[in-house]
Amino acid sequence: MHHFGLWDESVSCERAAPVSLEWLRCRAWQTLNTRKNILMQTTSAVSQIKALKSYFTVFCVAMVVAIPLLIIPSAVFGHTDPLEPEKLAQPMVLNLAIMFIAVMVLLIGAISGLMLHYRLWKLIPKDIARTTPSKAVIFMFITFFNLYWAFISCWGLSKDMNRTLQQRDIQHQVSESLGLWVCILGIVSLICIQIPYVDILLTPLSFIVWIFFYKSVMNGAIALLQREEA
Repeated sequence: MHHFGLWDESVSCERAAPVSLEWLRCRAWQTLNTRKNILMQTTSAVSQIKALKSYFTVFCVAMVVAIPLLIIPSAVFGHTDPLEPEKLAQPMVLNLAIMFIAVMVLLIGAISGLMLHYRLWKLIPKDIARTTPSKAVIFMFITFFNLYWAFISCWGLSKDMNRTLQQRDIQHQVSESLGLWVCILGIVSLICIQIPYVDILLTPLSFIVWIFFYKSVMNGAIALLQREEA
């Protein structure tokens, strides 16, 4: 049995006589192939939306769990007299245990956040994106340089997503101010890390802003995918 590829079928359809058996077979094949492509695009859009929501959910849960875990140790040591070692021993063990759990939770949240960040950048067309998805994530790990790069990777993400939505005539707006605040709070947190109790306030505030930032950009990405699906 002869196997016809996409090019062979197209050529045979053009050569076939109208309303002949060969012509009808070719038209049926082309219709089936078109519907298959549409179904694949729809499935791809749905799977991408599910992936974005999954990463965002894990990120949110991790941040919400990590906030009290990071605050509790400071509260414990804040009420313990360092001049009484026998009273300090038990809180220290508790502190280490809580901090270990907090680090594990934050690690899970960070990985989910980075995956979400990468996928959001990947949805922006190359002619609009100011950087690549890989650079947007990897350059955030470069010490000190990441303070500058955050404005490109985070604030730039919200800006480029809005440009993409406008180009597609999609009536949806991503909050660019949240992207800017993510960058500002990152710098302020680094400066105030040694100031007692200030870091306790800035940490949950930063997490909350990150959650709303990703929520805003993700909603824009979902609107974009739904338009492409339609």
